[in-house]
Amino acid sequence: MKTVLNNREVWFDGSVSVKPTQVLDYVSKVPSGKLHVTKLNDDVIGYNNMVASKEELNVKSELGILDRKWNLPQEYNEINVFQYIIDKFEKTAIQDELSDSEFDERLTRVSTEYKHFKKKKLIPLLRTLIYVINTFERKKIVWGPGRGSSVSSYMLYVLGVHDVDSVLFGLNITDFLRDIE
Repeated sequence: MKTVLNNREVWFDGSVSVKPTQVLDYVSKVPSGKLHVTKLNDDVIGYNNMVASKEELNVKSELGILDRKWNLPQEYNEINVFQYIIDKFEKTAIQDELSDSEFDERLTRVSTEYKHFKKKKLIPLLRTLIYVINTFERKKIVWGPGRGSSVSSYMLYVLGVHDVDSVLFGLNITDFLRDIE
């Protein structure tokens, strides 16, 4: 969560959400190393001088759910995601009996979407989805046909996350991945 406090940005890296007015109260409750600021100013330096070094507010310029190493089996951490998706795409294309022009259109879509996922640093998410889908299939777990904006991603269709061919229905990837140039 990113919040603003007295002209400085404070990041809380965890599962607890706090209101901007609660951050100063929360500093004493947050586990060491979980609270960060994007820049140092007099208030932050003053706070750091008053506390033990392990409780200092440290500078961190970015925070995202993907900052941490994902706990996946080694084979999934090493997987070439793009090649995996291309291999799955080829099987999907045969199964869906695509014409040459449909094949080319969808291959372009896979390539374009992959670039967007990569730009947004979501390749670890794709690795995790591959692991989850493979685990579901291996354990014969049934999941839904898809819902929400994720069905606008053709790549997620190829991976088996949902059952909606977004190209067939003319769904735009930007419905799923917002803020794409």
